[in-house]
Amino acid sequence: MKTTINTHKVLDKLLDGDGNLSIMEGDVEFTISVYVPGSIEAGGYIETRMSIVAGGYIVAGGYIVAEGSIKAEGYIVAEGSIKAGEFIEAGGSIEVEGSIKAGGHIKAEGYIKAGGFIEAGWYVLSLYYNIQCAELITHRLPYWREYYAYFLNKKDAAIVRNNNNCWNDIRQELQPKAEEIAEMSCWHPIVRAQIRMFFELSKSETL
Repeated sequence: MKTTINTHKVLDKLLDGDGNLSIMEGDVEFTISVYVPGSIEAGGYIETRMSIVAGGYIVAGGYIVAEGSIKAEGYIVAEGSIKAGEFIEAGGSIEVEGSIKAGGHIKAEGYIKAGGFIEAGWYVLSLYYNIQCAELITHRLPYWREYYAYFLNKKDAAIVRNNNNCWNDIRQELQPKAEEIAEMSCWHPIVRAQIRMFFELSKSETL
């Protein structure tokens, strides 16, 4: 059984008094960009051609797929996989039985846990430094410039701090020292893994 929500009027009729959307029998398909003040629950999969934003949590008995972004102020849980054309953000944790893939960044205030791989076109950031997956694939670095500059020597730090240098410029200038930088003892293993991929020392990392 599938429930298709193609207008905001239809969506508003399905919300309860607290602004929650709960469809526990079957799948939910949106053809509109979705904002739900409360939480979203589906017994099956959740799919949209645009973006999903929830003021609470998002829980799906199957996968969650959005051509745009997926954002929840609370946690995100799926028994399948999660895929977004843009970013994925959770105010709580993100936990899925399958894999997580985003064209942009993946960010959670809590932990990020996937039974399969986690892949981001940008970076993956858990504020708890807790990322669990079979394989991690990223292309950019989490955190701000000063985070990295603080630990580098004066010359290398100046390259990172120079706002005229984009991240690609920084990569090129520091590439000869990439292995040395990646192996510095100051990095958390999750950060080190993403530094290695940023410098293209590896295509993926296991945590």
